[in-house]
Amino acid sequence: MGSTHGWLYTVNESLGITLINPFSGATIELPSIMEPSKLEPPHEDYDNDDDDFEVIKVILSADPASSPNDYIVTAIYSGCHSLVFIQAGDDAWTCINTERFIMIYDVTYYKGQIFAIDNRGGVRMIDVNRRPGDGMALQVKVIIPRTNVYSKPKYFVVVESSMGDLLLVKRIFKSKNDTHHTTFKVFKLLLDQFEQGWAKLVEMKSLGSDTLFLGHNHSICVSASKWPGCELNSTYADDFIDLLWHPRRHEIDIFNIEN
Repeated sequence: MGSTHGWLYTVNESLGITLINPFSGATIELPSIMEPSKLEPPHEDYDNDDDDFEVIKVILSADPASSPNDYIVTAIYSGCHSLVFIQAGDDAWTCINTERFIMIYDVTYYKGQIFAIDNRGGVRMIDVNRRPGDGMALQVKVIIPRTNVYSKPKYFVVVESSMGDLLLVKRIFKSKNDTHHTTFKVFKLLLDQFEQGWAKLVEMKSLGSDTLFLGHNHSICVSASKWPGCELNSTYADDFIDLLWHPRRHEIDIFNIEN
């Protein structure tokens, strides 16, 4: 289904996830996301047929090979893009409840926390150190409010830059007369600066020597100078958005931020 931190992941019919290291052959079996005794669907009024519950994306906080007892697996699943996570040693997933009909598009780890972005640009920070099983309520803080107006098809990605900044990438997908065009905007989230109680967004005109790889796999940032043939100051994006709107279309977009 995808890859994260050098591990592939597969999903079975009961939504159990298996992590596979293709280099060492190591595997990690994770429990079913939808185990009835452990987790109920967070949106109880949603039509729960079989097609609605599928795993959209899985990411790791760290490589289990180097941190076998200190990693977190986070998954976006179901037709309403819900969010769950499980820590090394846990026997069940923890559900992160959001408001109804909010679709989580992407998730990343940043300074020990989970950051999730929804289909209208809202960003949430989840404190994974506070869990219901420990007698503490899971803390979910909205740091960027979602917009109320839905316009052109788009999706959002959050990713950490090589300089340690948290970036929000907005990909806008336009289609007309059976042709389509994709554009990107990249913003830096200033978490220590707030305007009216929210984190501040600053649009970036350049990524410098960084290159972003975005899409269905774990989105990452690399320094182009370390990878020959990699275009600096650019984003490479797979067909994740096209799979949502045109399931039979497969492509990769390369977009230069500066020009």
